[in-house]
Amino acid sequence: MKTQKFNITVLRDGEQQIFPVEVKIQGISVSVCANIYGREVHFVADEHNGLRPAAAECNLDAELLYQVSRAIRQQRPA
Repeated sequence: MKTQKFNITVLRDGEQQIFPVEVKIQGISVSVCANIYGREVHFVADEHNGLRPAAAECNLDAELLYQVSRAIRQQRPA
């Protein structure tokens, strides 16, 4: 299993916020998790080649979740 840990930066309410991200890769299985305000939020691939929160009960702001998923795709180290 390969694990990548990195931070992403999101501009929110005029302030830069940093969230830690962990990506675990085992074969073709990929697990993406971000720590947002102390909550682990898991993301899965969506039909548009992006990411969406895996848990339907996640009650964080939808715009924040979109910004985090976009930042993960854009800021993930190669």
